[in-house]
Amino acid sequence: MLVGVLATSGYAGTIQPTHTILSLNYSNTDTTVGKTSQINTLPSGVSNFVTVPGDDVFYLFLVVNPGTLTFTATPAVGSGFDVALYLSNGNAIGNTGLGTGVFVGSDAGNEGDADMFTIAKLNPGTSYDGVDSFYSTGSLNSPTRHQGEYTLTVTGTAALGEPFAPVPEPSTWLTIGAVVVRLG
Repeated sequence: MLVGVLATSGYAGTIQPTHTILSLNYSNTDTTVGKTSQINTLPSGVSNFVTVPGDDVFYLFLVVNPGTLTFTATPAVGSGFDVALYLSNGNAIGNTGLGTGVFVGSDAGNEGDADMFTIAKLNPGTSYDGVDSFYSTGSLNSPTRHQGEYTLTVTGTAALGEPFAPVPEPSTWLTIGAVVVRLG
């Protein structure tokens, strides 16, 4: 689990990724229940949807070597959750949208259906995968269409790595400080 908040350039805002994908083939079961909506709109042309006001969960990953990536979000059986799925490089993120950093999204399925997309070649760099919903609330006939449990799977040929450099141990900081003092 990733701890902390990632600030991004572009929009004033941050995304709080819940998970870090370090390698393929990846699978994770989570829920959007009790989460908040960090992203409400997407630019037109990303998919067949532009609004995603439901509560969302974000996954952070770093592509080290380009390759294919396939993302599939499958709602829990019988949940009625209408999943939306999209990918961004995080260059322009805020609650009003992901800006030009969005590559692709999918919301072709109905309530309870899986959604998926494939990227033929994702260049090196940090990206986010969002699991969200087109709906902001439930309805009388579909009370859980806006949130629910799902499983995200990510497969492909891209090589992934650790998106953050490790924080040095306190003894390392002392060594760095000693070198700076000697040089000064």
